[in-house]
Amino acid sequence: MKVRIVVTLVSPSFFLLFLPFAALLYTAVPVRRRAAAFLFVSVLFSFLAFGGASALILLLVTALTLALSHTRYLAVLPAFCALVMCRLCSFSCGGLSFLFLRAAAYAFYGERKRLSPTDGAIYLMAFPSLWMGPVALLPAFSFSPACDTRRRFDGLVLYAVGFFKKCAFADVLYAAVARTSPPASALGAWTTLSAFCLGLYFDFSGYTDMARGLAEMFGINLPQNFDHPYAARSVSDFFRRWHISFGKLLYTYVYLPLGGSRCGRTRTLLSLFAVWLCSSLWHGTSVCYLLWGAWFFLLSAAEKLVFGGRGIGNVGTLLCVWLGFVFFLCPTPQSAASFFSYLFCLGARPLFLPSDLYHFFRLLPLFLLSFFISRGGLSELTVRLWKTPLLVRYGVAVCLFCVGLCDLLAGGHKPFLYAAF
Repeated sequence: MKVRIVVTLVSPSFFLLFLPFAALLYTAVPVRRRAAAFLFVSVLFSFLAFGGASALILLLVTALTLALSHTRYLAVLPAFCALVMCRLCSFSCGGLSFLFLRAAAYAFYGERKRLSPTDGAIYLMAFPSLWMGPVALLPAFSFSPACDTRRRFDGLVLYAVGFFKKCAFADVLYAAVARTSPPASALGAWTTLSAFCLGLYFDFSGYTDMARGLAEMFGINLPQNFDHPYAARSVSDFFRRWHISFGKLLYTYVYLPLGGSRCGRTRTLLSLFAVWLCSSLWHGTSVCYLLWGAWFFLLSAAEKLVFGGRGIGNVGTLLCVWLGFVFFLCPTPQSAASFFSYLFCLGARPLFLPSDLYHFFRLLPLFLLSFFISRGGLSELTVRLWKTPLLVRYGVAVCLFCVGLCDLLAGGHKPFLYAAF
């Protein structure tokens, strides 16, 4: 019987086998050979994580992008064609979508910052960010193979924080979504939506922390990808804080080249439409993703052209954003319409049921704690943690990792949502 090893950043096979092997190999070779060693473990990770045709397509796209990088626009074609093929054929292209973004950035910025083929391959293939980003723009990307021991241990601390966020918060909140979905009342629908939106934040920001921490261990600088988005006071501000690297890429390579807000209302609308159309198609080709993009295009356009760039306050922003995430939660327009009918008690939907009250009050402490953290309620404590003595910092990291590991071994792990994009 053929056994396929599946490796993700939270799988026991990763932190018990793959990560120790990669770290030992990286530190054992001379500094001048570390780039090649890191590329080797990244290629190995791609085969273990994706396997078969997906890994081969990923390697082929990387090779062609590097080979064609001297032609600014042609370099992005291999990644784009592979992405379109996977979308049209309904193949799993998690990882390829993020590879396409990195290939686009590499192609369009390559004339101003030419990387060596080795550094370019590391930019495209680095295993910490291979699957779900963050997507570093080239000016923010750096690879320092001679990183010191303290930087590696600090990277492990950041990895432990992200691991804790994923296992102790995101997976628990996703489990709450499974228990309360499909909703039977308005309270049940709002409970499900709250659990999903909070879980989505901890899922993706937890992965980002893990990816950034692992990259630090191997001398790679990856950008911050989240800045407490649920504290935003406008929709535009929210997306400046949510998936920051993706937003900067669209702003740099789509919004500004089309004129942005510098050439009148018509050009502003065209630029916004292009940004949200690209974002929708990058997530997927289903109608729900297109509706998601249309919803935020209308909100962004209204903020810029009707309200003069002024926000609608934190509560209004959260309401608009969470309603938009219904299209992520529901797979079809019909199920989304049904969910909205429960949210707003349309069509004689009940306001609440006894079981909904039970689930709501049982989950309320988790919701309050999650919301408090997502808004930056522990930011000052986090800053102080990085200023504590090394033993205290690493001790806290070990405790967080152990708590997350207990949740993982208890069987509540859910796949990363953004791994499907």
